[in-house]
Amino acid sequence: MRYRLSIKILFWFSLFIIAIVVVNLASIYQLQRMEKPLKEELTQDIQNIKENEILDHLAELIRYYDEVLTQSVRNYAFTGNLEWKKRYQNIEPKLDQAIKEAISRGNRQDKKFFKTVDQANEILVNLEHQALDLVDQGNQDQAIAILESKKYRANKNQYYSGFSSYLQRRMSEHEKAITFSSKDLEETISILNEITKQNYYFFIASLAFILLVSFLFGLFLRFNVSQPLTRLVKLIKASGKKGGRKDLVNNNFGLMKRKDEIGELATTYNQIWQDLEETTVSREKLVKEVELHKESKQKISRLNMILRSISEINQMLINVDNRKSLIEKTCRELINIRGYKSAWIVLFDPQGDFLDAASFGLGDKFNLFKNDIKVGSIPRCLSKICKEKKLFQVDEPHQMCKDCSLYKYHQGVKTIVTCLQLEGVVYGALTVAIPESIEIDQQELSLLKEISGDISLGLHHLEVEKKRRLTENKLKERVKEFGCLSNLAKIVEEPGISLEGILAKTVEIIPFALQYPSSASARLRYAENEYNTKGFKETNCKLKEDIYVDLKKVGFIEACYSLSIQDEKGECPFLEEENTLFRLIAERLGRIIERKKAEEFLEEAKNKFSSLVDNVPGAIYRCANDSKWTMNYISDEIEKISGYPASDFIKNKVRTYESIIYKEDKDLVNKKIQEAIEKGKSYNIEYRIVNKNDKVVWVGEKGKGVFNKEEKLIWLDGVIFDITLQKKAEDKLEKAIKMKSDFLSTVSHELRTPLAAIKEGINIVYDQSAGKINKEQKEFLTISKRNVDRLARLINDVLDIQKLESGKAEFNFKKENINDIIKEVFETMQPHAAKKQLQLKLNLDSNISKIKVDRDKIIQVITNLMSNAIKFTEQGKVVIKSLLEQNAIKVIVSDTGPGIKKEDLSKLFKTFQQLQTGKGRKTGGTGLGLAICKDIINKHRGKIWAESELDKGSKFIFLLPIKERRA
Repeated sequence: MRYRLSIKILFWFSLFIIAIVVVNLASIYQLQRMEKPLKEELTQDIQNIKENEILDHLAELIRYYDEVLTQSVRNYAFTGNLEWKKRYQNIEPKLDQAIKEAISRGNRQDKKFFKTVDQANEILVNLEHQALDLVDQGNQDQAIAILESKKYRANKNQYYSGFSSYLQRRMSEHEKAITFSSKDLEETISILNEITKQNYYFFIASLAFILLVSFLFGLFLRFNVSQPLTRLVKLIKASGKKGGRKDLVNNNFGLMKRKDEIGELATTYNQIWQDLEETTVSREKLVKEVELHKESKQKISRLNMILRSISEINQMLINVDNRKSLIEKTCRELINIRGYKSAWIVLFDPQGDFLDAASFGLGDKFNLFKNDIKVGSIPRCLSKICKEKKLFQVDEPHQMCKDCSLYKYHQGVKTIVTCLQLEGVVYGALTVAIPESIEIDQQELSLLKEISGDISLGLHHLEVEKKRRLTENKLKERVKEFGCLSNLAKIVEEPGISLEGILAKTVEIIPFALQYPSSASARLRYAENEYNTKGFKETNCKLKEDIYVDLKKVGFIEACYSLSIQDEKGECPFLEEENTLFRLIAERLGRIIERKKAEEFLEEAKNKFSSLVDNVPGAIYRCANDSKWTMNYISDEIEKISGYPASDFIKNKVRTYESIIYKEDKDLVNKKIQEAIEKGKSYNIEYRIVNKNDKVVWVGEKGKGVFNKEEKLIWLDGVIFDITLQKKAEDKLEKAIKMKSDFLSTVSHELRTPLAAIKEGINIVYDQSAGKINKEQKEFLTISKRNVDRLARLINDVLDIQKLESGKAEFNFKKENINDIIKEVFETMQPHAAKKQLQLKLNLDSNISKIKVDRDKIIQVITNLMSNAIKFTEQGKVVIKSLLEQNAIKVIVSDTGPGIKKEDLSKLFKTFQQLQTGKGRKTGGTGLGLAICKDIINKHRGKIWAESELDKGSKFIFLLPIKERRA
């Protein structure tokens, strides 16, 4: 019996049991009192701390994103570099998301604050977008003015002051929450200690009372009550020690397994200790939450420091104007602001050789390291970063850095190396030594990556600026040379100037293009004529260049310095640029002489053939192959075409021919003509010009390049026709074709719906679903059904041919085996052949491999050819076979039908064509089937044709290419 002991000693221990019950109830009551603050008040306090921590993090994140946006738009305004604009566009949505999340999480006061922040942010973003647009338009000064305006600064100040007040209020609330939570925790601990103390006294009293009863009732009570209780007390005393409660649960005496009051007592005590332990765990959780809050504050402080580092370095990059200053200031800023132990930067040129270096925090120790690099002793860390081009931490310095002269100075620190690169170009490496006190996490690594990217961008900017200055200096040095060539061009363009006049004026401008014009003189000889500057005197200090026309020497130009201009070694001070200038002048004079000869030739030709030219229905021309199509000659017919007289175009006197070509057609004209010249062929092009009345005129031009014996292009000869009427006729034709296509498409689609209804209605009556019909009615319905099916096929064929002709038909090319497709159609057509008692034979080449085709379209072609063969064959057989030929697969459908007349073969594969058979019998059809087959095979870049003789049957053959077919 479960409670036998209780029954035996009920009378003697009734008071004792009542006392125990009362104490236990009191203990339970005390535990419940303690449970409420633990589960409700403390849990709520912890939740409040968590919510406050999230809002604080969002607030700091909003400040960080706002600062990044401000720096990015300012840097973009000052530098114009698109990388800053990309960073701005990347961060802006993140800021908006953070503000929205803060609004959704905060209480009423927090929501009000973050909505104010959102409004201020919207104003700032609008101003910043205006600045970005102005920079894109090239108005950097206006963009900077917006970013420095009172409105912008006022919103920024409001932004920052609002955050300061918010953070102060949040810190005050945090302290209150922590204070209240700590107070609740202390009260709970006090209650817990009081309950523990009361339970302890209770168990001591119970033990004394049980011992007294055991002594009075002898051995029976001793073995059944006193001894178990004694063991229980010992375990209870031990339960306060480490591992004590484990002994209570797993003891050898089995107290908790007893089915009496002692067992219940042990179980109850165990439950009490469990409740106490849970209370202790809750206290520990609260302590951890407080510690997490402190860590969060530290992270926020660290984030602000990282933001400051980025901001300071960005400001520094804007202000520095040389490479040395940039890397030195960067190292110093990383030490002073971020707190690194040391930092150094090494730069390399594009060939990988040492270029420059700087450090901070190492002093003179860095000079030895720099000298090692100069002599080619590259540290392992630099070799690795140049190869891998990504950031890494030196985890095993005793292996990687043991040969480095800085190894002993990096003891006890963490070293990170990052590559300085931009768009695949490596500029060098940045290395920092980080003390153990600074934790290396993702934020720290992101900081170094961003700083290395900013430094690379700064180096790239300085390099571009340096190249620009060098280019400017070089251009300044060559202004005189360019001026000489420009003056020569102006001389040539003077109206009516002769060749002699050009040569005489050219020799006068040559000395002014030299380094010492006052000591220079020049002469020019052409054929038997010589042109000199005033006071020309030939000396040994001279610069000479020969003039060639058609690879034949026709003269020379020469410049001489007085002997007094020679240096101590007797060398002449002619520059390399002056040698180049003389070559250019000689080349241009050769072309000028050549052109003048051509003009004379054209003038003679014009007088000789003017009557012939006037009778040609188009404008004949001879022009140069230059950007303006300079006309050496053009006939008067051009005035009828363009409205401008021919004299306007000769030598570009009033206008160039290029100026009247329609703007969108200029590239086409130039491309076609240049391609024809390169291939030595004639050109035939159509384009538009704008006539004198600003109307667009279509012209056709035919011409060819004229080459000399040395295959050098001299000029272009050709003729220009007015084809405006022809173009209008072509446009009308295209519109008519489109109208036909649209009409067929519309009519076909409109007929499908009523036709489907008619077909369904006939089928219902024919199947007698709507009532019984007689034999005569069924015959009429059979005729109607056959004609409706024929009309449906006609509509489908019209739609197919319309799609193919308009290019709207879709093709799905996949690798297929043609033999498999033929077999599928063969099996489908067998019943049709059997009805006419025809033999249907199959002959396939097993060597055929897969090729890319549209399976459904090829099935349509083969089905059409076999259907026609069965339709027109009354007796005999129909054979379909496949053959593998060189680079193609051939499919042949042959029959023993009546054949086709020779004069009708040319009508095959045309739309709406139906041929009469040899015996004059007509067979119903749309006349579109073969036309559709031809278009499908053409889309496969193949070929289809027919072979036939009257009364000897027909063969329809198509080829599909295996290679070099574009799907």
